Amino acid sequence: LTGIVPLIQNNFNINDSQTAIIRTSSSIANTATLALTWLFGDIFERRNLFVSSVSFWIICSLLSVLLGSESFLIFVGFRSFASAATSVFGVLVPVMLADIYEG
Repeated sequence: LTGIVPLIQNNFNINDSQTAIIRTSSSIANTATLALTWLFGDIFERRNLFVSSVSFWIICSLLSVLLGSESFLIFVGFRSFASAATSVFGVLVPVMLADIYEG
């Protein structure tokens, strides 16, 4: 998120308070997603959850680019959902690698 914020500031012509909204919404999305993954992660098969989160990330990223050019809040919303998806596969990748190399 740090590398993309200057690009967002230039593209949307936003100020520091709007930049804070981006960082706060991403932080909230990440925290909530990590908590939900911890609570409900065992319900879903890891591979299905991983593929779903990667697919959701791709969809949200594309929608943020396509629809977000019209509205800053739409852009931030889709980017927050995409950030939440990265939290899921960020947690799952080490777990899945540990499963592969176990034993």
